[in-house]
Amino acid sequence: MRTALLVEALAVKYGSINAASRQADIPVTTLFKLKRDSVDIRISTLANVARALDRPLDEVVRMLVGEG
Repeated sequence: MRTALLVEALAVKYGSINAASRQADIPVTTLFKLKRDSVDIRISTLANVARALDRPLDEVVRMLVGEG
């Protein structure tokens, strides 16, 4: 799963990228950069994504690298 798909999952769950930004405590600009796959995701951001998606961090990491 690419970071763009993680952002999309957040947007679907919360209704928009702006709402996902607030719920995940991630700046909206960061989410847009991740959606374009133009930056590497930091572990702290990945942890916030996992929490916002109600998933364990290791599961989200496996999805990101294509093992899940």
